[in-house]
Amino acid sequence: MLINNGNLTFNNEKITQTSIKLRKLGTLLLSIPELKPSKIIAQDLQLNIVYEDADIIIIDKPSGIIMHPGAGNYNETIVNALINYDKDSLSTIGEELRPGIVHRIDKDTSGLVVIAKNNVTHENLSHQFSKHTI
Repeated sequence: MLINNGNLTFNNEKITQTSIKLRKLGTLLLSIPELKPSKIIAQDLQLNIVYEDADIIIIDKPSGIIMHPGAGNYNETIVNALINYDKDSLSTIGEELRPGIVHRIDKDTSGLVVIAKNNVTHENLSHQFSKHTI
């Protein structure tokens, strides 16, 4: 997402492709935008937290609940519950409507979901999911 939004530069040129190979020495600069006040409404919904530490929250998501707001569904999502639980301890890498969300499962699917509490963890987990090594 950061690359797609033009937040990565190589020798002062924006990089927008996520799969390029750098073939010369230079300076990479990643700019992480400041967190904007969220438009997401915190809602006191039950989260079944099965594990939590300084870096992650693992929740057992029941079927019938949407992971994050979007497409006309802005309430009663996992993100609404996470914002209520602790809005200051979620990664800011994803889109505004997806704080902490590294991966998702469909509305009608139940199962464990890993939530990132900081940007370093979010990047590491995203990499592991993309390489299928998690």
